[in-house]
Amino acid sequence: MVNGALIQLLGKLAPSIIPLATAVGYPCNYALAFGIASSHWQINHQAALLAYMHSWVNNLITAGIKLIPLGQTAGQVLLLELQTLLTDSMLEILALEDDYLAYCSWGLSLPSMYHETQYTYKVI
Repeated sequence: MVNGALIQLLGKLAPSIIPLATAVGYPCNYALAFGIASSHWQINHQAALLAYMHSWVNNLITAGIKLIPLGQTAGQVLLLELQTLLTDSMLEILALEDDYLAYCSWGLSLPSMYHETQYTYKVI
């Protein structure tokens, strides 16, 4: 069974997802797990992409709240202010032809997979 918080949750909700998640590799990338879930439950492409982008931005803002410190209210305001940009970006992405779709951030993705066991020091 593939480990990872999202895949573990999906495996409990829909055990039929596990063979597909296992086939794409260990550990299953979050974006792939999100796509597998969206496909399994037949979620509209626009809604799935917007939800994925929102969760990605929300994770970055949460890190900023904890590390900068940004502050909870400022983080929520920032997330609200980014909604139009996220929606516009989602529409732009969905309009791209397949040959123009690309993504490469393995340098960020590899350490991000271990976020559940990472910790930070608070400087006083």
